[in-house]
Amino acid sequence: MVEVQAMHQEVMRKLEESAAKNNHVANKHRRVKLFQERDMVMIFLRKERFPIDTYNKLKMKYGYVQDAEENQ
Repeated sequence: MVEVQAMHQEVMRKLEESAAKNNHVANKHRRVKLFQERDMVMIFLRKERFPIDTYNKLKMKYGYVQDAEENQ
């Protein structure tokens, strides 16, 4: 019984190491985005964000917002 638990712990440790390594490789190309209050940020609104029967594919669905915290 102890051998099975030890093997289980070893497998879990290897899985965690592998996941951490994969995350490091996958996140290597990402850059940190730091926003401060009053920064201009561009937003894209998806179809799901509009109330029913108000979505029109010809309407403007993106734009600049000055203060992202006020609009959440």
